[in-house]
Amino acid sequence: MNFKRVRANIEIIICFFVWMLTVFISLYSLYEFSKNIDTEILSENVSPGWYSLGRLKDTSDYEWNYWKSFAISLLPWLFIHGSVAELLRQNKCSYLHLWYCTISSIFIAYNFGSVTLLIMLSQPVIYWCVLICRGTIGSIWICSFVCLLMINIMKNLYDMNSYHFLMLTKFNNEKFYMVLVALSWIQLRCISVSLESIADTKNDQNYRSVRFRISIHKYRIIHMLSYSLYLPLLFLGPLILYKDFQKSFNVPTSPFKRRLFNLIANLSRYLTWLSFIEFCLHFVYFNALQYDLKIIEMMPGWCFYGGGLWMGLYFYFKYLITYGFTGSLTAFDDIAPETPPRCILRVHLYSQMWKYFDVGLHKFLLRYIYKPILSQLDEEDVNKKDSVFLLAVKCLASLLCFIFVFLWHGLQYFIFLWSMLNYLGIVLESIAKTISETKTCKRLTSKIFHTKLAMQRFYAALCTPVLMVSALSNFYFFGGMEVGDAFVIRFLNQSAESFALMCFCLYCSCRVSQYCARFNARSIKMY
Repeated sequence: MNFKRVRANIEIIICFFVWMLTVFISLYSLYEFSKNIDTEILSENVSPGWYSLGRLKDTSDYEWNYWKSFAISLLPWLFIHGSVAELLRQNKCSYLHLWYCTISSIFIAYNFGSVTLLIMLSQPVIYWCVLICRGTIGSIWICSFVCLLMINIMKNLYDMNSYHFLMLTKFNNEKFYMVLVALSWIQLRCISVSLESIADTKNDQNYRSVRFRISIHKYRIIHMLSYSLYLPLLFLGPLILYKDFQKSFNVPTSPFKRRLFNLIANLSRYLTWLSFIEFCLHFVYFNALQYDLKIIEMMPGWCFYGGGLWMGLYFYFKYLITYGFTGSLTAFDDIAPETPPRCILRVHLYSQMWKYFDVGLHKFLLRYIYKPILSQLDEEDVNKKDSVFLLAVKCLASLLCFIFVFLWHGLQYFIFLWSMLNYLGIVLESIAKTISETKTCKRLTSKIFHTKLAMQRFYAALCTPVLMVSALSNFYFFGGMEVGDAFVIRFLNQSAESFALMCFCLYCSCRVSQYCARFNARSIKMY
């Protein structure tokens, strides 16, 4: 019997038990606090829930309410979209691009008006014109930042609840919000298709000719529109890169019965999760409590940090359900969807969160910003330079990625703090990884830590403070400036005993996350 392996497994089991116990105690404390609070204080943010439960339900998250009501109104259109697309797929596959453009345009015009349709069509058309005019990578990014600036101006008008602007567009808050979300997603898709188009033609000597560029791109405008306005992903995401979107038109179609079975199975799974999170909103009112900071500041320790954990889990389930729902529909269209978000309870590094939560956005940043910057270095130059130089270039590439993330999410101070803290976390990880790969560090660690288990414990201990900062930065993103400040103040003013207990619980979380990462890696190798 391998006693070292048995001991390692027992340790993981203990860490898993401690971490799950931490999650249970904190969430149960939050439930007890929600149960005992006077609901009249929350009257504006709660409403009657399911009749069978006889309880009030937290309805304070306007974004989630918008998404649900919008998804319901979208269902008949998605049925038409999928039915006609399936007929074309079996008979006239070459017309699929045109159908995707047509059904999306009809939906936008019918539900949002012709002006909104023209605005949404203008984005891909502008990028197409840039390509016709022999657009370069630089001109595409300049165009992108101008469009992002315009979208952010519209977001600020929405945040200020500008009466005159809403009257001008003849939108209510819900419709205007969904238009802003759609424009943001279209922006990413336009960048993707434009940069892929440039990459496909960069070595073609005939590309200097205007006539040749027009002949190349005159059919691509339909592809751009069908990709940018693809209805299942238009409003709710996630992002699928253009090259992955186009693969569905170049491979044999999967059997209809298999795709239909997978669609029903996946939708059933995500509807179950939707029912679960809606059920939980009848018992946990932390979203509503965020509008009264005095109550949050009065919460005891376990309950307070349970609120932070609830925000993270609630955010995860929102995107798991939304991306899962839309991803199931794209899979039925024979377009490979991105992997659903990974649960935050088994993620302890910034890099893992960015890599596995929104996979499409991570691929976008990697392919169009991060790797192009690193590709400017010749291999010979890279070999001659030391690791410090490479680290500096990687940090610069990461900085540009997070500047874009900040601009895309919105020019608000709490988003700036969230982006900045995430960037610093990525930089710290990069520095630690660079140091750990040096010969000196490897020699020292091999002398100090004689086993892999000891090394894993050491790395988990180093990751514990990083996980703390990661959680605090995400509280700004989840709850805004005031909620984030409340968590930072509570964190800085807690007792030494409370801080030590928090470190131990988060250390157990890191150990569990390490094991999950190794388990996933082994599973991938098996296939």
